[in-house]
Amino acid sequence: MKPRIPEMMRAFFGASLCTVLCMADAYPGPITDCTAVQENLILNCSFESPALPNNGQTQAGPPIPNWEVSGNYQPSGQNLSSGVWNIVDQSSSWNQGAPNGKQVGFLASAVSPDVNGGLEQILDTELEPDTLYTLTGYVGAPMGSNSNVPNGFASNYKISLLAGGKELAFIDGNKEDIPVGSFEEFFLTFDSTNFALPVKKQDQNLPLSIILFSEGPQTAFDDLALTAVPVAVSVPEPSTLALLGAALAGAGLYRRRNKHTVGA
Repeated sequence: MKPRIPEMMRAFFGASLCTVLCMADAYPGPITDCTAVQENLILNCSFESPALPNNGQTQAGPPIPNWEVSGNYQPSGQNLSSGVWNIVDQSSSWNQGAPNGKQVGFLASAVSPDVNGGLEQILDTELEPDTLYTLTGYVGAPMGSNSNVPNGFASNYKISLLAGGKELAFIDGNKEDIPVGSFEEFFLTFDSTNFALPVKKQDQNLPLSIILFSEGPQTAFDDLALTAVPVAVSVPEPSTLALLGAALAGAGLYRRRNKHTVGA
């Protein structure tokens, strides 16, 4: 399955394009089990908690551990829902099981086109300089989630990486591009090298966070992984500095000798 290439990305504060790598040659490869990635910064990454019976679904039930509702999105209510869905038996809504484990997280919005927000996880780490962040996962379109979109509604989804509530990079897609009843993998990377980190106020924290957004009928998410790898900053080797110093010293000696000969 080919990775989804982000349709639109913007930088912190929306001022300019950020350093985001999304070309095929930068694709890190599929994450087959986010829980096995030791460096994964996302908790409950495959929505296996709370554990549900086969084909079970939470909407107005217990909250999803490590995740919370953001924006003006509501966890439950008239034609609004978010929760966990056990699709181990695929059921009538899926042609396949969950990409990882038995369960997926889902969002649904079918009241008005201006409902926005989603599931958010604030991570226990802050944005670091000279670091490459890679976010991978799966987004799914249950059967009927595209064909039942009312007039004036969209079937868009969005996955955002933020720091201190400010968007660093995002993937903006449409479920109509995903075969119904299946999942498609996504990825994005953000390189904070040469990126102007915001000036923090006293006692202010700028934690990283992930927001999953759905506009329109149900969108599912699963197997999310975010890793951070320090980017090597090019520093001249000692031998290079020594050669440069010797060259400069030689040039200075030559100038002194040349000046003495001319003045003789």
